[in-house]
Amino acid sequence: MKAVVKSVNWLAAAVLVVAVGMAWLQPIHFFGNPDWASPVVQLAMVLGLLVMTMAGRQVLKQLSSRQYRWLLIGLVGLIAIVQILIATSFVDVARADPFFVRQQALLLARGSHHWQHYFMIYPNNVNFTLLVANLLKPLLKLTQTPWVLLNVIRFIWIDTGLISGLYLLNRWRYWQPGGGLI
Repeated sequence: MKAVVKSVNWLAAAVLVVAVGMAWLQPIHFFGNPDWASPVVQLAMVLGLLVMTMAGRQVLKQLSSRQYRWLLIGLVGLIAIVQILIATSFVDVARADPFFVRQQALLLARGSHHWQHYFMIYPNNVNFTLLVANLLKPLLKLTQTPWVLLNVIRFIWIDTGLISGLYLLNRWRYWQPGGGLI
């Protein structure tokens, strides 16, 4: 089993390296945006990021368990503050999918049964719209602009998934081929 997992990991790494290499070698104007940095600048930034990552690992190895715990608490606090700032200041673009989903969910939560024409073209968003509408019904009793609360709920949902993933990585790390690097 370990050999199969190791082979799959090496295959995934090889595919990723080939994809990054091919994307890196494409002309700058290939993506339709001339504001992309040149490949040389991109390579320099990636190498700088790798050097900083390795230096960070060396610093983390030298920390005591108490210092490491306080660093983690500070990092979690910083992440929470950034998430709250994003949740309170994010505004949907009027022609993007989330805007149509939010507006339709708001109409449904307020009792309207008329669906916008957008959902005939993109019916894949109907289930999510119904979910958001059901979440909005009790929130509308608290506030008329529940989007900040919904953004906070979305961040809590994402954080729950990340915490679950970290738990699984910590628990399974001894049989993973790259587990000793964490």
